[in-house]
Formats: sequence, structure tokens, C-alpha cells
Amino acid sequence: LSNLQTRTGVILGTAAYMSPAQANGRAVDTRADIWAFGCILFECLTGKRASQGQQTSEMVAAILKEEPDWDLLPATAVQPVKEVVRRCLEKDPRKRLRDIGDARIEIDEELSRSEVGQVVSTRKPTRAEGGRSKQPGRLLVVLGFLLIAVGVAVVIYLKTTAVNKPAMVRLALEFPPGITPSPGRTTGVVLSPDGSHIAYVAKAGNGPRKLCLRPLGSLENRILEGTENASSPFWASDNRSIGFFSERKLKKVDISGGSVQTICETPSLAGIGGTWSPDGAILFGSLEGPVFRVAAGGGRATPVTKLDPAAGEIGHVTPWFLPDGRHFLFLAVTRKREKRAIWAASVNDGSRAKVITENSNAAFAAGHIFFCRDFLLMAQPFDFESRQVTGNSFVVARNVEMNPVSGPAAFTVSDCGTIIYGVKHEPVELVWLSPEGEVEGVAAPADDYRGYGLSPDGTRLAVVKRDQEGEELNAELLAIETANGRSSRVTHNFVRGAVWSPDGKRIAFASYNYDASADLRVISADGSGERIVCEAGGMPTSWSRDGRWLAFCSIRYSSQWDLYAVDLSDGEVIRVLQTPAAEWHGQFSPDGKWMAYVSNESGDREVYVRSFPHGDAKWKISTTGGYGPAWSPNGDRLFYGSDGLLLAVDVTVTGGDFHASSPVALFSLPFDRFSRAGMGLSGGGDGPMMGPGISVLRDGRFLVERSVAEKRSPTIIAILNWQPEDRTED
Repeated sequence: LSNLQTRTGVILGTAAYMSPAQANGRAVDTRADIWAFGCILFECLTGKRASQGQQTSEMVAAILKEEPDWDLLPATAVQPVKEVVRRCLEKDPRKRLRDIGDARIEIDEELSRSEVGQVVSTRKPTRAEGGRSKQPGRLLVVLGFLLIAVGVAVVIYLKTTAVNKPAMVRLALEFPPGITPSPGRTTGVVLSPDGSHIAYVAKAGNGPRKLCLRPLGSLENRILEGTENASSPFWASDNRSIGFFSERKLKKVDISGGSVQTICETPSLAGIGGTWSPDGAILFGSLEGPVFRVAAGGGRATPVTKLDPAAGEIGHVTPWFLPDGRHFLFLAVTRKREKRAIWAASVNDGSRAKVITENSNAAFAAGHIFFCRDFLLMAQPFDFESRQVTGNSFVVARNVEMNPVSGPAAFTVSDCGTIIYGVKHEPVELVWLSPEGEVEGVAAPADDYRGYGLSPDGTRLAVVKRDQEGEELNAELLAIETANGRSSRVTHNFVRGAVWSPDGKRIAFASYNYDASADLRVISADGSGERIVCEAGGMPTSWSRDGRWLAFCSIRYSSQWDLYAVDLSDGEVIRVLQTPAAEWHGQFSPDGKWMAYVSNESGDREVYVRSFPHGDAKWKISTTGGYGPAWSPNGDRLFYGSDGLLLAVDVTVTGGDFHASSPVALFSLPFDRFSRAGMGLSGGGDGPMMGPGISVLRDGRFLVERSVAEKRSPTIIAILNWQPEDRTED
């Protein structure tokens, strides 16, 4: 066989010998073996593979679309052997050679014709002439038989290895201390096309998110410098570069080294998923627009798809190139979730066909389309040539991290049978801590909390958790009496966050829209009088003690987070802080003159204080990173979390000037990671940049969250040697 097998980057195994039906994920029969035999025979005669390609996707495209280079067949080969090769490699199985025995018949007939020709010849050659005229032909016929024998042996080998394929393996990927993967950060974990590496979004200590690289055959995790605030990474088809989005720009980085390069500016709310074709075209999605195309070398991004306003489409996200490099999958986002669908479209003219109605990103590998449905990773047979599903869907994995509103799920696949996915967060419980940090009791049992808040007098707890009577993505807002645990539903649907009014009669929360914005709403604790106080506002974080101001954080999906406040007396919205950095978790001081918040302006996540409402002056409070600031009831101390510790600074105000002491560590906190419940008890709300919340009671106690798992759950799972028959039963 050809020496391609020993070259770096060439995929070994049966990819080069797949029939068109196998490449398309269709049911196969013995004619697939005939095709494999033809591939072997072609390679024996020419030293070249019948279908060329360095990657599986390129090879599959060649199998489906291109003819072998017939001119490579040697002129000395007898015609029947050439005809056998052609008939074995006929793309239409109805015209393909039916049985391997037919190949022998073809050669036998040629051999018979050759012998008969020698008998009826009127000219008797000399011994020397006979040796020259008969021997080459007969040797080529024998060579044909030998080639057939080799081909049959290889086909038998391929069938044998298929039967004895390696068993599927599931394993958890471990990461070194200080590295916190964020697989849910807009599909923040991606597998290289050859299945050898994963790239993932992670935080190193208290620093900003960066891209990290992990060879699957090694324990090494390498941070790719210059990739701060990265999201939506995706690989180049040559496995050498990674594209990603940061600061409203599309960028790329070579994994072997070198500086990060900017490819283009991206429109507002763009950068929701990307894909890179072998010919150097990059596609990326947008929550407020179509799929865009740009050359990997740089240039201006141009639209590829068109939104369908009649269908309620507001964005096309998470594109994924199909193996032919001319078509791609994407998710059409509509305001009504039940109308969202995965489509297949043409790069050339944007024409498209609906594949399946689902609210998820999609990927293609091994003749299947992969997508997520209510935190379940699903697979379904898919013919990418006709761009239609050809069978029923089935479960591949459970508890897969996904965005509950916008659809993207944290999974990635490759043709080599490897699947990587991020794990949905584990439940937490809410516990009381003494002033010394000792756990004194459970305020709310373990659950899938997506926001919580404590009333000012500490007698009631508002929690947001999954609605058990609704679908997986819905959530309900409950009011719980802390004395006896009695609860009542306040409202439900796409609810996040919970902030109590100063009088303890109302609760502010966020109600997600299908374009990933969130209306800021207020409702009475008994469930009556719900109203919108700011459309597409964001996540509530704090309610001023005088009842006038409600602070919130804008949460548009791809934009930086900024702080705002709405005047509840007249509905006026003011901008508290809007910078190129991200700011969140704004907390009013008890006198309403100051706002504590978290920002990554320094490159690390730190706690700051600004004057309110103008914010002309600011003070940095934390020194080694921080999250979840919370004021003491009288405003003389400010607490925050950092690296698993609760810290505090003493606060004094002299002549209008703010002063804070150096931070002092008080005790260890019973959580060691970020949670979906997020900003928690002073504010509440989920988001990729929000940390566990801290609430301070008047008697000096604290209310925080605590993981109930005996040990920390894995963040990322790898499935090796996956095959379509490896199904997880529903």
C-alpha cells in the first residue's frame, strides 16, 4: 500500500475505504465491502488512494463528490482489471459490482480469451517471439489475481477490526489546581478535528477567562496567552490554529506559538459559535443577525444567511461546516422557543433547508447530527448530501451543560469517535454560618438553584429553581419561610435572580426573553401585581434602602456587562458604569451613597466601590481578586469572597470621602467554585461571570451556598471510541 500511512496528520483506519453510503450515515450491505475492495485494488495498482484528503472531512467529501483519478491506472494493466476497479468504485450501488466473485469471472474470461487466441492464431510464433508476446499478458492476469487476493484479505481485515472495535470509554478530564474550566461559556470546549487536543475556556485563579490547550494524550494544560475574555473557540481544519471571540472581535491563535491576530471586527451580539473550512473560510453566528463569512486571513465579514422575519427569526448562531465545505448547519433563534430549528445552508447562496426542530447548536460526525435537548446530548442519523435526517434520535449523554435561553450546549465531536462535553452544575444547598464561619443549619435543601435572595428581616427566602411541573428549562420563583421551610410559588417560566424590596413585600427578578435579553420585573411576594419596570433591562442586583432605586446588570449575551439603575418613582434609567471592561453585582450601601461592584478592568476579577449615582470616584477594595460583595447592615464593613475565603474591610466616611481598611480574612467558605445560582442573597442571578453570593444578617450571621457532593463533580467528560450502536437508553 501507499506510504501515506506513515505521514504525520494522515488519519489511519477505514476512513479512506468508506463507501458513499457509509460516509452519509446510510444503512450498508455487502456492496460497501466491494467499494473497499476497489479502493485497495486502486491503491495497489497506482500507489495512490482513490479518495484524497488529509482530514476525515476532506476524505468524506472526496468520496461523495469526486471521481478517482483514472489516468493513474497503469497503461500496462489489462482492461478487465481496470474495469473491475471502475465497477467496484461506482458511486451508485445499483451499478456497482454485486459480488467479489464477479471479479474472478472477469479475470477468468480474459484468461480464456487469451488462451483461445493462442490456439486459433494462423501465425506460429518462434520460441523467442512466444516468450515475448504471451508472458507479459499472462503475468498481468496473474497479477490481477494477486491483487484480488490482497484486496480480499484487506477487506476481511477491515471487517474483522470492525467487529473487534475498541470498547467505548467514558472518563473525566482532570485539571490542575487554579484552572477552572468554563464549558458553558458559549460552547467553551472544542475538540480538534483529528481528536488529539481540546481547547477550552477557563479561568486561571482570579484572572480573566483565557483559552487553554489540553492534549488528550497528556496531562499538560497550557494557557494560550493573549486570549483574555475569550469565548466560542473553534478549530481550523488543519488542527494548527484556533479561532475565538473577544472584545467584539474575531481573533485567531496558532497553538504552536506566536501572537494573537485579529481577523475582523464583529457586529453587535455576534460571535455565537464559529466554524473554519479547509479552504480558509470562517463562518460565525449572531444573536441579532445572520451567519457571517470572513476569510481566515482577515477582511470584512459579510452576511451568508438571511433572517426570516415572518418566522420570527432574530438570529442565526453556532454554524458548523459539513464535510463538503460548501454547506453548514446552524440554529435559527426565534422569540418562541418551540419554533427554533436547526437548518442546513449553502455557503454560496445562503439557500437552506430545515433539518430538525430543536433549540440547540448542532454538529456532524460519523454520519450523525448531534444536538442537545433539555440537557441531553442526542444523535440522529443524517444524510448530509441530501441534508435530511434518516432515522430516529437517541441519547448519547446526560446532564450536558447548555444555555437555557439561547440554546448553545457545551459539546464537541470528531470523526474519530471522540465526544467531549461539559457537565451541568451540581446542586447546592443554602446554609447559615455563624459569625465565626461554623455551619449552624440548612436554610434551603439541595436543589438546582438559579438565583436566591434573603428578605431584609431574614424571615423569608426567595429562591429560583427548576419548575418540576414544567419543562427542563423553566424555573419558578418561590418564597420560603425560614422558620419552618413552608414555601409558596410566586411566579414561574424563564425566571432568574431574586432581590427583595426594603419593606419585604415585593421581589424583583429577571424574566428572560428569547433573544437572550431579560425584562426587569417586580412582583408582590404573594404572586400578585407583576409588572415590568425596565424592558430588556437585565439582572437585578440590589434595591436601595429608601426603595427608590433598583440596580441591575445588563446581560445581553455577547456584550460586556454594565451597571444601571432604574428610578422606580418615574421609570427613568441611569447608567451607573459602562466601560470596555465588564462590571456586575452592584450593591447599594445602606445609606445609598455608594455602590460596591465587581469588575475585570485590571485583568482580574476585583471588588470596587464607587459613589452613587454619579460614580465620579472609585476605590479598589480587594487585592488578590474578589466576588460577591455584601455590606453589613449598618454599612461599617464590606464583605466579599476570594479564593475560598470570606474577607472584610472596615469602612469609614469622613467629610464625604470614602475610606476602607486593608482586607482581613475571616474564615473559609463552604464552596470552591462558581455556581449557576450566582450572585445569590443580595442580588441573585445566573451568569458565567457571577460567583457565589453572600448575605449578611443583622445578628452577624451569614447565608451562603454549599455543595452537597462528597467530592467535586467533573467539569468535562470525554467519550472515546463512540459508535452509533453505543446508545444510552432513555
